[in-house]
Amino acid sequence: MKHKIVLSLLLILLGWVGVDAQMKTIELSQEKPNPSQLMLKPKQNITHFDRNPGSTEFKTLGAFRITELDNGLKAGMFGNRNVPLYIEGTLANSTTKGSRAENQAYEYLRAAAPLMKIKNPDLEFSVLSTYEDELGMTHIKMQQMAGNVPVYGGEVILHSRKGAIEFLNGHYFPSIKMESLTPVMTEKQTLDVVKEDLGASLTYEVDVTILGDMSTKTELVVLPMDDQTFRLAYHLTGYKNLIERWEYFVDAIDGEIIRKHQSICKFHHHEVDHHAKDVEDHVLTSSLSSTTSIALDGKATASAPDLYGISRIINTYQVGAKYYMIDGSREIFSSTPTQMPDDPSGVIWTLDAFNTSPALNNFRFDHVTSNNNTWNSPTSVSAHYNGGKAYEYFRNTFNRASINGSGGNIISLINVIEEDGKAMDNAFWNGQAMFYGNGNTQFFPLARGLDVAGHEMSHGVIQSTANLEYRGESGALNESFADVFGVMIDRDDWLIGEDVVRPNAFPSGALRSMSDPHNGAANNDFGRGWQPSHYNERYTGSQDNGGVHINSGIPNHAFYKFASAVGKDKAEKVYYRALTNYLTKSSQFVDARVAVVKAAGDLYSTAEVNAAKAAFTEVGILGDEGGDYEQDVQINPGQDFVLTTGSNNVGLYLMDAKGQLLGQLNSRQILSKPSISDDGSEVVYIGGDKKMYYLTFNWQANPPTYNEQLLSDEAVWRNVIISKDGLLIGATTNNAENHIYVFYFGGQDVISRDFELYNPTYTTGVVTGDVNFADAMEFDLSGKYIMYDAENELRSGTGNTIKYWDVSFIEVWNNATKTFTQGEVSKLFSSLPKDVSVGNATFSKNSPYIIAFDYIDEENNSSVLGANIEKGNVGLIFENNTLGFPNYSGTDQQLVFEYEQPSTQQTNLGIANLKQNKIEVNGDAQVFSPQKRWAVWFRNGARSTAVEKVLAEHQTFDIDKNPVSDVLSMTVISDNNSAVDFDILISDLNGKVYYENHYNSSDENINVNISDLNNGLYIVTLKSGKTVESKKFVKI
Repeated sequence: MKHKIVLSLLLILLGWVGVDAQMKTIELSQEKPNPSQLMLKPKQNITHFDRNPGSTEFKTLGAFRITELDNGLKAGMFGNRNVPLYIEGTLANSTTKGSRAENQAYEYLRAAAPLMKIKNPDLEFSVLSTYEDELGMTHIKMQQMAGNVPVYGGEVILHSRKGAIEFLNGHYFPSIKMESLTPVMTEKQTLDVVKEDLGASLTYEVDVTILGDMSTKTELVVLPMDDQTFRLAYHLTGYKNLIERWEYFVDAIDGEIIRKHQSICKFHHHEVDHHAKDVEDHVLTSSLSSTTSIALDGKATASAPDLYGISRIINTYQVGAKYYMIDGSREIFSSTPTQMPDDPSGVIWTLDAFNTSPALNNFRFDHVTSNNNTWNSPTSVSAHYNGGKAYEYFRNTFNRASINGSGGNIISLINVIEEDGKAMDNAFWNGQAMFYGNGNTQFFPLARGLDVAGHEMSHGVIQSTANLEYRGESGALNESFADVFGVMIDRDDWLIGEDVVRPNAFPSGALRSMSDPHNGAANNDFGRGWQPSHYNERYTGSQDNGGVHINSGIPNHAFYKFASAVGKDKAEKVYYRALTNYLTKSSQFVDARVAVVKAAGDLYSTAEVNAAKAAFTEVGILGDEGGDYEQDVQINPGQDFVLTTGSNNVGLYLMDAKGQLLGQLNSRQILSKPSISDDGSEVVYIGGDKKMYYLTFNWQANPPTYNEQLLSDEAVWRNVIISKDGLLIGATTNNAENHIYVFYFGGQDVISRDFELYNPTYTTGVVTGDVNFADAMEFDLSGKYIMYDAENELRSGTGNTIKYWDVSFIEVWNNATKTFTQGEVSKLFSSLPKDVSVGNATFSKNSPYIIAFDYIDEENNSSVLGANIEKGNVGLIFENNTLGFPNYSGTDQQLVFEYEQPSTQQTNLGIANLKQNKIEVNGDAQVFSPQKRWAVWFRNGARSTAVEKVLAEHQTFDIDKNPVSDVLSMTVISDNNSAVDFDILISDLNGKVYYENHYNSSDENINVNISDLNNGLYIVTLKSGKTVESKKFVKI
């Protein structure tokens, strides 16, 4: 049966589904209780100890995943499409080693298909390019296809070393099934749609052939949507004018404009200042002056002042009696079939726009010339000299032949103005050339900045390599890599634009800062250069193409940290390799992490790899390790016991760790699986009379004694659980309702809250109400969360009702403020096919990130599975013939569960030894105890269930000023000299947390921006080891 379960998991991954599977049947009343009447009695004769519980934040795993195959391939990180961001390993039995790279690539894709959820790799991928790098590695870039139509952004790169592929990465999707790949709209009709929307043709009417191909490009694509669906669309790219390069996606069936954005890469993203100064107009009679002489007189040099007044040696070119600002001295220069000076090849070329606007049809430009090789235009000298320096950087550092890598021209245009005639406060790369404004209110002439030239030229390099889409995170990476190389070309500091910024325009004196992305500006003041420095500060709005100039601060800061650790020389080589060999059009921040880490490993040692990982982790771009979240608690030092019920649900029994009966505690009918506090002193359960019972052990007595009482004599309950510290109780009623009732016993009076269950979606603020009721429940180690399974109901498109069970986590308690929370829900699996249910989940005793649960498919095949929530791994523990209701042993080395004896149909308890990962079986399972069920393993010792370290015995803080308007200022005080780290949380009186951050021991003066909070009363809490202190403040 093992093969059957593994095959079923494969089918889930590939999206093949059957009929719905019902996990368990529970008889419920349809009457709804009055929550105000559901109150528990105080617990008697029990002392609670503050165990300072820690917690883990529960992550949604997505659908079931295979993470490793027996052919040698292993999945790396999983992205939001629930497929690996990369796959590593060489094929164990490759038959194509040493053959053509394309053959190797398809063999590898076929082997990796189960991990990638690809059904037919040979038909779903086509080769884009194959190239060998300076290390002798071969890289095969492939385009994902749906039929004969490319999937927009669907690209993978396979990497081969010594004739064998060892790594695959990229941005791709599980096999795509489209209803139709035949467009209804024609290309001409699509162009008409765009023309009507844009108010102009997508084809620039001025003849600018020398700047490159600016014709409209149209391609039929399958376009992935944010909601994980796909649409057949035309992708159009063209120029309304030289300053507006537009990309449109138009539905190929109905002509709807799906999305559009500009893809001009600007140095700064501010809006045009319409109060800016005017510029003088220059009259130009032709776009490019004709030259009477075509004689090739050759290369020349000159010394001329730039915008700093510094004399620069520049390369010029003489044709006849004139000198042109054309640098033909580089090795990329080609004299044939070059027609100088109007059609050069392989040159660095500076042109003058004569204060005209590339946004208008009257835009004109011409050569910058001199009759005697004397130059009195500092702007052209700066642009020309800086273009040469940028070329030299890429050539000398990476052996790159110009922007396009194959000796193409590097063209700069100076004296560019805005459409309204004002001076341009910007520079930009339009996909073909660099354009420089002369500055206005915020900038001096942009051509004088070496990092400006480096930044804009780098956009061209990016366009010719990874071609990162200029929107969202991929667009922010586009901007970031341009900043990276810009700051490496002008490498004396970590600032961008410091040589062109006017005084007081930006607080730091620079447009951007890699070492401090906040740039001295107020929070979210983008116009003054503020950028996020950490992923939790990222901009999520729509302006600036989704924040391409804003969120670039996050990867910028990662580069600063990486380069500070390994040195600029190593860092720039790693980043260039990541860009050219590992990134693709739709790469996200996490893909950049994968690329940089891999490139560091290609070039250098483990030290550089670890530095790359650390840099991205420090800015919140996490990798496989997901931060150091797999923290275990100490093992309970007490003696092992197992509490069970009879197989007929009558009686509570106490057993030892070997399954030997120690005694029967009662003969009552039991309706729910018992729940026990961490020290084994408190037990709660629901009796057959639907009342809530509370049993306590006195383990200090000799012999130990126990006592039992009613917590609720209302005959309305179905299940009850107790937190590890005994302070919280969660319960469900015997009614068909989607509620969990939670009670707190830590104060003078018992308080409670009713939590309504829902299924979250990926749209902020949108939830679904298809939860029927919860059944099995368990508190996590901290008491913050309840893990529960629930029956859900969906109505299909045909009107049929589909019921399934799944597992969720609900946050119910804030340990810092000792208040109830808002009840946010997250799912164990983001989606389950309609033929699969999971439930009866239980936590590991010592690893908050490990759980076990029941799995059942459409044929009622049951298994007990284990999962690592942090890594997203799922393992098989036992192939069952009934639901297992699993439970971990005190050391997590074993798992007890129910199984049914086939010959007698009697329910027994089994036990399985586990591997070190706690989610896979180690050997064959054994009988633990016959005719018993609902086993709960516990130990009777005392321990801390905290996952954080104890750092200080006493620590406090003072609020400097109260009430508070915009900034909450606090002074942290410690009574010893030891290193003390701490957390600061800000919440409202209902427990909703608005701010949470970790601080180092050196942080004595804390300032938190609370300007976004509504006026009212709030609680600020300091957490450090055993110290938890809260104070109230008023926001005004």
